[in-house]
Amino acid sequence: MKKRILTTLTMFALICSVVCAQAPNNTGTYYMNADGKKGQALKTAMFNIIKITQAGWSYDGLKTAYKTTDMRPDGYLRDWYSNTTSYVPGSNCAGSYEKEGDGYNREHLVPQSWFSKRDPMRCDIFHVVPTDAKINGMRADLPLGEVGTVIEASKNNYSKKGYAKSGLGYTGIVFEPNDEVKGDIARAYFYMVTCYEDSIPRWNADGNSNATASYVFDGSTYPGLTTWVTNMMLEWSAKDPVDAIETARNNAIYGKQRNRNPFIDYPGLEQYIWGSKQTKAFSYNNYEGGGGTTDKQDVTMTFSATSVTATLGQAFTAPTLSTTPSGLAVVYSSSDTNVATVNSSTGSVTIRSKGTTTITASFEGNDYYNSSSASYVLTVVESGGQQGVSGTETFDFPNNSYGMTPLSGNTPDYNPNPTTINSGSVTLTMVGNNSSRYWKTTSSYELRVYKACTMTISVPEGAKIKEIVFAGTAVSGIQNNGSTLTTWNGSAESVTFTFTGTQKINTIAVTYESEQQTALRGDVNGDGQVTIADVTALVNIILGSQGGDTSVADLNGDSQITIADVTSLVNIILGKGK
Repeated sequence: MKKRILTTLTMFALICSVVCAQAPNNTGTYYMNADGKKGQALKTAMFNIIKITQAGWSYDGLKTAYKTTDMRPDGYLRDWYSNTTSYVPGSNCAGSYEKEGDGYNREHLVPQSWFSKRDPMRCDIFHVVPTDAKINGMRADLPLGEVGTVIEASKNNYSKKGYAKSGLGYTGIVFEPNDEVKGDIARAYFYMVTCYEDSIPRWNADGNSNATASYVFDGSTYPGLTTWVTNMMLEWSAKDPVDAIETARNNAIYGKQRNRNPFIDYPGLEQYIWGSKQTKAFSYNNYEGGGGTTDKQDVTMTFSATSVTATLGQAFTAPTLSTTPSGLAVVYSSSDTNVATVNSSTGSVTIRSKGTTTITASFEGNDYYNSSSASYVLTVVESGGQQGVSGTETFDFPNNSYGMTPLSGNTPDYNPNPTTINSGSVTLTMVGNNSSRYWKTTSSYELRVYKACTMTISVPEGAKIKEIVFAGTAVSGIQNNGSTLTTWNGSAESVTFTFTGTQKINTIAVTYESEQQTALRGDVNGDGQVTIADVTALVNIILGSQGGDTSVADLNGDSQITIADVTSLVNIILGKGK
């Protein structure tokens, strides 16, 4: 009796474990036989689960089947190749066409000619989708890919035909669907190469004269797809994740055809078969998938330069951003839009005024990739290199920020090391003539400069020193042009000091600012001459497509930049104005 009770409890536990198994989209134990499989073995396990010998619909029946699988909320067909059509299932199926919008076709994402129009592939609605007949004809049986040079396109450039982009891995003509459906199509390809694993070796043989299939399918059961197609489809699937529309379509097909697309039920499953997770065991009821944070892949983002300079009124090309993987949805921003603005989508920069800003490209992350960012510093200057900046830089010797060699004892250092140091844009050069040294006292460091030594402080061309302040325990013997001082005031690119006795200096604060250049009237683009090119620059400033110096662009002196300034500029060029 006891044994019978235990047996009953064991059976109950097993039944409960099966009934209570958690799987996506109410699939229960449908995928249970793939549990624990990896890579190639996982693909074969999925094949044995989803394979079919007969499609759910006849070829003619597909015309109306789309009422169940591919309807838009407005009651018209979801067109996979065009975004301008409104077709009624059945009645608008086109036998002939002249232009986009004339009717729809039953488009085989994997062309019929590649598998010699055999069933059940010919009627398998997982890859037979409604598309505009004209655009379907444009695609013909071309491989799907990414276009570099466009030959032909649908309205709004929704779909394109053209020569494959450089680096794709294929050099012929390809058809590129829109980004909105690339993920859906990639998962349809993953389904086809899995569902028909046993048929793939015949898809480019057995009387099929079209060899294009061999560029897409490798003729083997695994991997099944050629390398370039595998890489592209993995990328498409990652960038266009599964959504509610695709899930609903999967469920609707299952209701009639009685098989499912596992790459829809388990987003990111393709990574377990062909991608980065081939060594990870699949779990049908405890799936981490592409959405688990531990499964996300890192993104690398770099600009071709991290620090660049632009000149007001002159053309500027932003550094190139590279990302791995490529094609991510990146958002650009500028830290100071008064200096420069940036197109949030393209990264194109519009210069506004002199100064410094940081341009940042950010990727917010998704179910498959972690967030990332990259940036570069943009400095905008006037013609001649002026940065239009001012400020105070302080040489702080007690903090030993300059890599100077400290000395101790009474032995003088006749060659200070180093002889030149910098604080920001300010340069300090010392020349020892008797003795000078960087001295370490008991508590801190100080600069000790001895009699007859000289020190020169300078700033970059285009800026002027306005004030220099010395501070320390002994700064009473510093001279400039015969005058003894601790604070110097004036306007110079460089100032030289001599020392009448031992000076113990803790800090030297240098205040400077840019000098405003006298601009050539009418020289809007800052090239030192007034020509028709300045008219173009002025028009761009008026239209807001280019920044510029308003003091130069306001040629009629009314404190506005308008078309009236263009008239004034033309008169200057013609010699009729000043």
